[in-house]
Amino acid sequence: MHKKIMFPTSPLIAGDLRLTEIDVRDHSGVSAEEVPAKMTEFVDWFNSHEHTTDIISLTAEVHYRLFKQCCTGPEGI
Repeated sequence: MHKKIMFPTSPLIAGDLRLTEIDVRDHSGVSAEEVPAKMTEFVDWFNSHEHTTDIISLTAEVHYRLFKQCCTGPEGI
């Protein structure tokens, strides 16, 4: 999905695991070295909830885990 959205502007990096550090506003992501392990951790978490949580609740939790924390910090809203 990310590659389809980003292709017109950045076809070489969209959808790939990043190899460099990032800062978004006043948030710094995990180090590039941590990304593969964090992705594995996330996929394992998702797979363990995929059939036990309704899709709306799971989607909300995924959004929070992936996006909201970078804007508000680990405490959330």
